[in-house]
Amino acid sequence: MADEKMRFTSDFFKVFSMDTREASRGLVSGDVEKDELRIAMLLATINAANSLVDASEVVNRVVDMTIMLTSADRGFLLLKEPDDSLSVQVARNCYGKDLHLDDPFSHSIPAQVIATGKSYWIVDTLSEDKSVTAKSVQDLQLRTIMCAPLKIRGEITGVIYLDSKLANKEFRNADLAVFEALCLQLAVTLENAWISHAAVQTERNIAIGNLTQVLMEHLITPLVEVESHAIALEEDAELPEHRRGQARQIRKLVSQALELLDTIQETAGTDINASWEEITLSSLVQSALERYRTEIEANRIEVDFNLDSEGRLTMEPDRMGRAVSSLVRNAIGAMTEGGRLSIDIADQANGWVELSIVDSGSGAKARWSDAAFEPFMTKGDRDDRGDRGGMGDHDLDLAVVRQIIENHGGSIAVSNPKPDQTRFSIRLRAEKE
Repeated sequence: MADEKMRFTSDFFKVFSMDTREASRGLVSGDVEKDELRIAMLLATINAANSLVDASEVVNRVVDMTIMLTSADRGFLLLKEPDDSLSVQVARNCYGKDLHLDDPFSHSIPAQVIATGKSYWIVDTLSEDKSVTAKSVQDLQLRTIMCAPLKIRGEITGVIYLDSKLANKEFRNADLAVFEALCLQLAVTLENAWISHAAVQTERNIAIGNLTQVLMEHLITPLVEVESHAIALEEDAELPEHRRGQARQIRKLVSQALELLDTIQETAGTDINASWEEITLSSLVQSALERYRTEIEANRIEVDFNLDSEGRLTMEPDRMGRAVSSLVRNAIGAMTEGGRLSIDIADQANGWVELSIVDSGSGAKARWSDAAFEPFMTKGDRDDRGDRGGMGDHDLDLAVVRQIIENHGGSIAVSNPKPDQTRFSIRLRAEKE
């Protein structure tokens, strides 16, 4: 009977490609108080991952628990970007408070863990048996460093990095085993959050698609007809100038309405028959600058266009041109009282190209965040008449920009390099996969 039970246990763990001894390796040390704490942490993490809707709260709790477990001073969650670089998503201290995401830490150790797929830990960097020569470790006077990978089905998606200025010689294999288990659970939590987000995005796109169909059927035809009549009146030399001016204003408003409808249509999906061509980002930028040359001059905006690379890529010219034009238009709309528009195109590592658009519009820090890319958010100041003047479009346009970039296998981010600056960065691969 005992042999049968042992065989059943062995077969059970084989389903998960695990050895029973490996599965329980180090989790129990014999110290009852500490073992209870370790098990409580694991159970709390599993419970949080299954009960909390907000993934960010789960992430913060797990990082806090790893700090508590290891008696570290700080903890960082780093995730892999499409170009294999690591970006800091969470930074916490031992008091459960957020740190600045740009706080210095040893970048070489997370990179090592990503490369090897194995955890790294050292409880005393000054010990004779294991020294650390990384300059950042010495500069920050770090004594304890721990880093474990986040893995999903064998793929490393990021790491949790911990450090302290005090040596932690009480750290044991059991602590390491729990630390790694917490990281594995966090990796699963993050993947579930991404899957849930993708499902929500899909449902939203379906709803927008249905709305788009109704809008196209009931609004576009009459609007186009009104626009054509307005153009005819505007070009009628026999009409008084004020009547022609009214027609010009009608045409302008109709044009904006049609552009908004077109924007909504873009969010409903992409054309599977769209044509991909090899073109340059520089040509798209030049077209956008020429298109809005009148507004640039009227707003007294200085333009710096720097080319480290032409950015030759395989793209959908119409859609990518629209994305670039939208970002240029948004930048101009933020500088109604003058400013500087800086545009750079540069080659990056691993075959990536970056397009950077920086404006010196007022209130930059308050205007932009990642929420700027969510549909149905508003931005920009209206003019004295309360209209948009053609330059303060709805944030739905930015949602479309992000969708276009992501459909090209790239990414877009917004930041504030200085208090009076907003920077949009587009990263694209040199070749379409």
